[in-house]
Amino acid sequence: GFETDSIRAGARVAQLYPGGSMKSTVWGYGIQTTPEMAGFVGSCMVRHHDFNTAGMHETDMVPGILAVGEALHSSGEDMLSAMTLFWEVFAGLLTAQPVGNAPGIRGTWSIMDNLFHAPALAMAIGKLMKLNEDQLGNALSLSFVNNISLGVDHWEGPNSMAKSNHDAALLRSAIFAVLSARAGITGPAQPFEGGKGLWDVITGPFKMRLPARVGGDPMMPLKPGDDRYVIQTVVYKRLPGNGGAAISQTIPDFRAFAKPEIGRAHV
Repeated sequence: GFETDSIRAGARVAQLYPGGSMKSTVWGYGIQTTPEMAGFVGSCMVRHHDFNTAGMHETDMVPGILAVGEALHSSGEDMLSAMTLFWEVFAGLLTAQPVGNAPGIRGTWSIMDNLFHAPALAMAIGKLMKLNEDQLGNALSLSFVNNISLGVDHWEGPNSMAKSNHDAALLRSAIFAVLSARAGITGPAQPFEGGKGLWDVITGPFKMRLPARVGGDPMMPLKPGDDRYVIQTVVYKRLPGNGGAAISQTIPDFRAFAKPEIGRAHV
């Protein structure tokens, strides 16, 4: 997906943000930029290629962990731990969310994936950056209080580039929230249960469990005695593509149309 119009445009934007003390690379372009911009463009690539988990596109967030890990020179073990944490928090929030009669949810498949990518990623990256408890709390709050996207971005009406880029925008907001919290910026103390908070205007009250003890696609409770982490149970697509289309029948046409070449892409 790294040579589509949307990704080329994202790479051009990334060039406007040269990395300072934290530098990350835009895959395929060699552009050095800030972690949130490198993560943004990388997430767009992952979503466009669509060869990921067969769930709520959680893998769209992995480029954010990789971008921050690159900037921090983190170990592979630390980045894998961050990925494990991301899936646990994401699944805990997703499966705890009430649907149907909640104030701002219109049916099970409305905007549920848009609500929890950013806060789950903020927790994973916050731990990767070794934030303290107070900073983690502010990063969580900042990650979604000002960054809840509308379902129209990919659910109703004609699709725009926002369909494939909306998770990338949430990724960018999560990294920015963590960097802000690390610098001392605070967010609302009650982002969930406060007046006009998430419970009040969208989800209604909920309780979450960590470890989530769910897995697969969709995320369903694991059998008694199954203590695997969510990341150990996720289902992956056999072929890249969205939904249940007859992908295998169209692969030859895709290969005839797109002939990847070795080398660096051009903006």
